[in-house]
Amino acid sequence: MMATTSNGVGLLAMLMLVVGCSCCYLSCANQQLLTQRWSGASRWLGYGLLVGSLVLLLGIYQAPAAVAIWFTLGIAVLVVLPHLGAVRTLRRQRHHE
Repeated sequence: MMATTSNGVGLLAMLMLVVGCSCCYLSCANQQLLTQRWSGASRWLGYGLLVGSLVLLLGIYQAPAAVAIWFTLGIAVLVVLPHLGAVRTLRRQRHHE
């Protein structure tokens, strides 16, 4: 029973991390994924989700493992999102040619 609960909390923490990184990225002026950037309030929502996900991970794992998971997944999301924007821009350019 305990493993199922911690797995659910871990998945929730990782989902919060992905959504938090996405909110922070989509509120930046240079993002190319959307035609219009999100408001500054979404950046604060993203910060809250990032902190919340770290707190949940610290409750499940030991501190070094929780921080490693948090940084690794956060960096992976922040690397993928700009590439998705670049792919979207290239497809739009090819479509208009």
